Amino acid sequence: MSVYKPNVVRKLLSALEPKNSQKKFEASWNSAVSRQKDAIESWTGHATARMTNPRPRCQYEWEAEVVEYINYISDKTRTRSTKTLARPCLDSKVPILGPRFLPPSYLHARKRNQSKPAINPEILYLKALCAIHPFYYPELAKCPRCNGTDNVQWDGWTGTGPRDVHGLMVDEAAIGMQLRCENCKNDATRKEHEHEHSDLDNGCSVKTNLKKYCFATTNPDFWGSWPHWSIPGGLLSSV
Repeated sequence: MSVYKPNVVRKLLSALEPKNSQKKFEASWNSAVSRQKDAIESWTGHATARMTNPRPRCQYEWEAEVVEYINYISDKTRTRSTKTLARPCLDSKVPILGPRFLPPSYLHARKRNQSKPAINPEILYLKALCAIHPFYYPELAKCPRCNGTDNVQWDGWTGTGPRDVHGLMVDEAAIGMQLRCENCKNDATRKEHEHEHSDLDNGCSVKTNLKKYCFATTNPDFWGSWPHWSIPGGLLSSV
């Protein structure tokens, strides 16, 4: 788990850019975060009056910063060509945070200010965010319906954004990615009968009646065929 303080992380990453590009980097970052905020606002009901209990604005504003950070480190380590033999690595000065992000606490404000820091009660009520993302869990690139790994691809963040979950000790939030399987998409019998496959990784046979070809890593359908002992550590409280 990692405490995520947006201003600190943004300044650290900006300092890695050439000096004449740092202001442009921060402006681009802030613009991307603003777009993330708008998206999460529409996901969580602040853009409409339909939800009776919308998530706090300070929560999704902080989550938007986390999402942009994950986009940054994921893009920096993404293989851009099939001819590339080695996967790109992060600069040693880039902090690797996550996959469970904790909001800054009053302790951080108190220790970083010589004068008496202003108390912001909203910060103390922010929930931790668990990111179920291939940067942290590359082994998730496996279709839960056919168990295939060849023709699957990640298709962006989930369309519903972060979801609130009951953790083992405290409530938190989780956000996942969408996994799309081209084999299942092109399977003409996908909607007609259940599918059975052998899970060689876990030594068992799995039957599913899943009819979709796109799955969110925060959806129970994604995890239905995973034995509990094979779920990556730290995720049991978020799936």
